Amino acid sequence: MIKSQARFYIHRNNSLTELQSIVQEAKKLNLVVKLNFLDSELEEIKKKIRKQFSMVFLFQYMIM
Repeated sequence: MIKSQARFYIHRNNSLTELQSIVQEAKKLNLVVKLNFLDSELEEIKKKIRKQFSMVFLFQYMIM
């Protein structure tokens, strides 16, 4: 089965709560989520995301 892909551009001003709601919606739709980080200061958020969601989603981190 081919899963759809959702791409979200995450900025420093996105709260973790907002991020969780995005990911939960994507989970309901059976999407593979690719998060593209546009700010290199997001290391802390990336660690939190990996802990919470790494078993559920494929994450692709792109630091620009």
